[in-house]
Amino acid sequence: MPIEQTPTPPADQRFEGRAAFRLAVLGLLHQAATQGWRELCLGDMDFQDWPLAESECAALLNAWARPGRRLAMLARNYDEVQRNQHRFVNWRRQWAHAVECRACPAWPADQGFGLMWSPHAVLLRINPAAHLGVVSYLPTRRVAAREQWNEWWAASTPAFPAFPLGL
Repeated sequence: MPIEQTPTPPADQRFEGRAAFRLAVLGLLHQAATQGWRELCLGDMDFQDWPLAESECAALLNAWARPGRRLAMLARNYDEVQRNQHRFVNWRRQWAHAVECRACPAWPADQGFGLMWSPHAVLLRINPAAHLGVVSYLPTRRVAAREQWNEWWAASTPAFPAFPLGL
């Protein structure tokens, strides 16, 4: 009788370039949707380079969004998202009860990075200018990324309301 082995997590998967970053983000969103990940955290200076305006991203977010799911977003500001990521803005309105957005204006520009975290995997864009980063399933990377996230989250304030108040 063969001994059943626990599968080892895949090694870190490096990416470089805008197209590879896009595929990494969409790949993790696909996993989140198909595997039922309950929590996602997205962090970036302004989400300018994220594929949030694409129909494929909106479809994956729709497939992921279910009762009990939570998306937390952190940015220096959301001007770029509101100006150019219209599909995401509309999706955020539809799922306002499951999305919490916060801003950290004091986030130093020289510490720009991109992060997509879940309890299952993490995407780290280490060099935003070159779109250089890694997707990792290793617990040590996920824990370190969550600790970094928690520091920025603690220094942030609510931002990017789903339904802005106006006169």
